[in-house]
Amino acid sequence: MRRVGILGTTLLANVLIPSIAVACLWTYHTDIYGRSVVLNDPGDESYLLDANRQRTERTAHLKRLKAKFERQPENADYKDRNDYAVVLMSLGEASKAIEILQAIEAERPNEYVTAVNLGTAFELSGDLDRALEWIRIGIERNPDAHRGSEWLHVKILEAEIALRSGPAWLASHSILGLDFGDDFVPVFPSSQVQGNTGQELNWETVESSIEYQLRERISLIPPPNAVVADLLADLACLRALNQSFELAIPIYELALEYEPTRRELVEKRLARAREIVAANPRSLQPANQFDFASIAIKLGLCGGC
Repeated sequence: MRRVGILGTTLLANVLIPSIAVACLWTYHTDIYGRSVVLNDPGDESYLLDANRQRTERTAHLKRLKAKFERQPENADYKDRNDYAVVLMSLGEASKAIEILQAIEAERPNEYVTAVNLGTAFELSGDLDRALEWIRIGIERNPDAHRGSEWLHVKILEAEIALRSGPAWLASHSILGLDFGDDFVPVFPSSQVQGNTGQELNWETVESSIEYQLRERISLIPPPNAVVADLLADLACLRALNQSFELAIPIYELALEYEPTRRELVEKRLARAREIVAANPRSLQPANQFDFASIAIKLGLCGGC
């Protein structure tokens, strides 16, 4: 199959143009203490909300891609066959995708892409043990890929295995193994998260890893789903702690749509977040470009202002 250069151009445009557009746009948000902070708006949560809204549209696009791949000759190169396998598993045909990917692995062993795609295909087919095996192999082959976030895929698979033997597991555990407390306003957990190579991750990295892993998962998995709901609830807590309640509120709402096991706590946190934001008269108002004090507080440049 002939590859078209416009794909790379489109991806670059999607990455570069939004970052240029919002680089000098600031809005007032509300932190967990009810104070105004200045942030770029709207924030990365829009990617998750878009993935949730566009699931049907994406499926129609994938069906068109499938038909295009199936018109290609049988001797297509391994990259095209890999891409075809991804389309198949995205459309629920994981078993056929596994056959293609296993053939690629036999022909070209030690490819990172093949390993993680096999892991995902086995997960979608219900073989969680083999899925976990292949995701771990993928991490060994390239621990930096997927922005170093595959540690979370391991945790998701471990949780799914635990849920298979005990459906109530999420009532007393979380995917991340973190405790944000039981209060209506979350607190930073006392324990840390370890990345692909065992290194401790800061909270901003944990937050971005959840968002990165959830983006594709949400585009494939409609509500309800307790695993996705649990991750969204934890992501909302990190959004509130790292950024603002304005950016956490739509994530709490999406978590409820996916029906979390600890629904009552998520509902109470959402209600409290809305109350705190409503009490801040400057919430989401355009920031004055000369309001240096607020920007200094956000950037950590001012200790007492």
